[in-house]
Amino acid sequence: RRIALFLSACMLLCRVSPALASNAVNLIGYDARSAGMGGANTALGHSTLSMAGNPAGLTQYEHRVDANLAMLVPLIEFSDRVEGAMALNTGVEAEKAVFPLFGIGWSTHIAEGLYGGIGLIVQGGMGSDFKSLATFADDDPTAPISTLPGGALYDTHSQLMYLKLTPTLAYQFADWLSVGASLHIGFSKLDW
Repeated sequence: RRIALFLSACMLLCRVSPALASNAVNLIGYDARSAGMGGANTALGHSTLSMAGNPAGLTQYEHRVDANLAMLVPLIEFSDRVEGAMALNTGVEAEKAVFPLFGIGWSTHIAEGLYGGIGLIVQGGMGSDFKSLATFADDDPTAPISTLPGGALYDTHSQLMYLKLTPTLAYQFADWLSVGASLHIGFSKLDW
């Protein structure tokens, strides 16, 4: 009975379930390698771009420069409807756009055990442009549908940008122990 209970508990703990989480524009993978590793650079600093997630990783390099360029090409679709009436827009695709995400990092050995560096990382961002979306000319949501004037067309635009500057210092106490700290200076812009 105890073995069956123990095995049931182990099976329950080992159950695989989907991860339904997001950090929005606060990425955990800043370059192709860390994104491909699922953000494992948090535990393993593999480049100067990982100083935003693991500043102590700088102690692995005497002098190093890393750069990365990724392209975000979203496919965005918009649909809406008026409750109890009709669909105004169904499956309208946004204008095609490409959003570059770049990063550059530099580090150096300053003194015995002390390392420093700085990184500039485009954390994320994107936007959408929709042309000729349908709407009612009157924006009064309390008015009955039958009293609203005829439809109108409008264009929309949105764009979000977020970049991070990370000056970093790290100290290596032993081959197996390093500590580090990064100052995360963020800049964001939202056009609507």
